[in-house]
Amino acid sequence: MQDVDLEKVLENLSSGKSDWREKAEFRRENRANLDKTREVIVRLLKFKAENNLHNSDICELFQISIATLLDCYQMRSWFTDAEIENIEKILIANS
Repeated sequence: MQDVDLEKVLENLSSGKSDWREKAEFRRENRANLDKTREVIVRLLKFKAENNLHNSDICELFQISIATLLDCYQMRSWFTDAEIENIEKILIANS
């Protein structure tokens, strides 16, 4: 278990620096892009499992950076339209 500094926790709570509202607004504004990325991520994960690949293999095959892939996995970012087109072409070719 990780030690928690109670003073820091209380300081953060009292400072009002929580960014949950900004994250919620970001998701609301980018709902369509996030939904499309979610669909692509599900297909990528299925492809990864079926072919016994690692994230590095996925990045190399689909020509995306590991940072982009991980951010999209965690829904902190989304793929660009060009990345989605490229991924879909490769998925269709390898089906």
